[in-house]
Amino acid sequence: KNSQSVGLILEGSIPVSSGTEFDLPVKMMTGMEAGAISLGFYYPEEYLEITGAELSNGDNSFSWSAMDGLFRMAWCNLTTLSIPDEGVFLTLHLKSKDLSGLNNSIALQLYEDSEFADGAANVAQGVVLSVPVIERLVTGIDPNEAIAGLSVFPNPFNKQTSINFSLQK
Repeated sequence: KNSQSVGLILEGSIPVSSGTEFDLPVKMMTGMEAGAISLGFYYPEEYLEITGAELSNGDNSFSWSAMDGLFRMAWCNLTTLSIPDEGVFLTLHLKSKDLSGLNNSIALQLYEDSEFADGAANVAQGVVLSVPVIERLVTGIDPNEAIAGLSVFPNPFNKQTSINFSLQK
């Protein structure tokens, strides 16, 4: 392999709270008839657990592993997988761990040896994938915290609204 044939863009977000199961869609921006897929993503295993993976045709019998912060999968078939433009071709099933220490969103990173091939086993060039970032869902404020000086401008809300507040700590 002498060049990167797959790229990744981050598009959209999925809000997640600690200890929840959720699905992460993986899209291909320019579709193709895939005959083989070798794909991987780096993920922070201290925050996420990958519990499964499924292709858009319902196939989940392909080889995959998730360990040491790297998800890898391999799929091939004599019957190609038709992936439309901007179509979800893979769904990762995940479970979040304790996200309380998470300060930023989680963005999967593409494994450098990822590649797609067509039905004749020719490596596809210029494949671009899209995945959403994972945002920590803040579900509330500690009831022991006091909110003082809450103000909203303008009220009622319009296209741009400022909400000002202060917390004890």
